[in-house]
Amino acid sequence: MGNATIDPRRAHTDDVQTLEQLNRGYVQAAEASDVRWFDEHLAPCFMASNPDGSLADRAGFLDRIGRPSPSTNMAPVDTRVRVVGDVGIVDSGFRYTKPDGQEGVGHYTDVYAFGEGRWQCISAHFALRPSPPQSGATRTAEITAGAAGPADHATLADLNDHYIRSVRESDVRWFDANLAPEFANGNSDGSFSDRAAFLAFIGKPSALSNLRAKDVRIQVVGDIGIIHARTAYTKPDGQPGAGRYTDIWWQADGRWRCVSAHVTRG
Repeated sequence: MGNATIDPRRAHTDDVQTLEQLNRGYVQAAEASDVRWFDEHLAPCFMASNPDGSLADRAGFLDRIGRPSPSTNMAPVDTRVRVVGDVGIVDSGFRYTKPDGQEGVGHYTDVYAFGEGRWQCISAHFALRPSPPQSGATRTAEITAGAAGPADHATLADLNDHYIRSVRESDVRWFDANLAPEFANGNSDGSFSDRAAFLAFIGKPSALSNLRAKDVRIQVVGDIGIIHARTAYTKPDGQPGAGRYTDIWWQADGRWRCVSAHVTRG
């Protein structure tokens, strides 16, 4: 597993190995419907973005995990782990066997926060390829833990507005000023882009029009900001499109910078 980055200010030199172990445990527990594992390792503020565009809180996620999974042979592929301050980010491809015996593929970004001597998962964004219709986009969970204070909420809401605007306008300068050096993006086609590749992509005119964010949910856990939101846009053929994204922000040196983003489009 590559692309692992350790912040030199952290003393936890085994963080990457711990997060790799947690990632393996997450996948095994999902296949085994092991609610106990997730109850131990999910933070109270945990929220999961599902392939259909719905957003589940911790209780809803545990309820779903408790049901037998119709998929088998789940396995992460080309997993990459990054550590930025107290943020642990796991970007990974994913394969599994569908109920009909066919192979399925997907990709996910899981985010962990370090606190009180341990890592806990605070966010998961899981997408399938091809993406299913975003029929769950209007069934979203309420924020019950990790709600941001007024100042952080206003700052992150403004950053989110500019993020969407800058995608629409191909504003590379804004992203260059607001993305952390460790930034990586989970793309809708299942690939992952580092900062340089993302900026190169943003510099090209967008094939989508009328892009806007809806149902924006903002959480703060220590110095970590989590934004879950839906998107609506117009496709090149004029048809309406919908999706979901999860952006992770980290506050350091008096400002917020985006360290991770994951996008699903239907």
